[in-house]
Amino acid sequence: MAESLKKSAATNVSEALAPTKAEMKLKTQKFAPEFVNKGIVGSRETILQKAEAGKEEFGQKIQSYIDDGKLKGSVARKNVDEAIDSFAASGKSKAGLVIDEEKILLADKMRSLTAKFGDELPAEEAKSVLRVLGEMTERKK
Repeated sequence: MAESLKKSAATNVSEALAPTKAEMKLKTQKFAPEFVNKGIVGSRETILQKAEAGKEEFGQKIQSYIDDGKLKGSVARKNVDEAIDSFAASGKSKAGLVIDEEKILLADKMRSLTAKFGDELPAEEAKSVLRVLGEMTERKK
């Protein structure tokens, strides 16, 4: 995309997000080009719909992971941590701003619980963590 078109699209994204405080306006201007690069453009409603679709996709991934029986024996903690990180990311805007504090707090709690197991989690513990994250994702829809 031509640089002038990207700049124009970033301006449109900034305006669509309609920040009201000066600090948020600066943050929006800073991260709007990143939105454009990721294809997150359009009206405020369109941007919110894309964010909602991302939450739904995350919930489906967790459920298929559980349903496919991929969790047997033990699971590398880094895999569970990646799911927790994705869940936490869904509680933030693309600009890194917290939009769902409850998700961030739950993710932090899950990380502290999984940390006590070292590098490997028993499959049942991993299933429990993923189930809680999936239920929270479903509840937030």
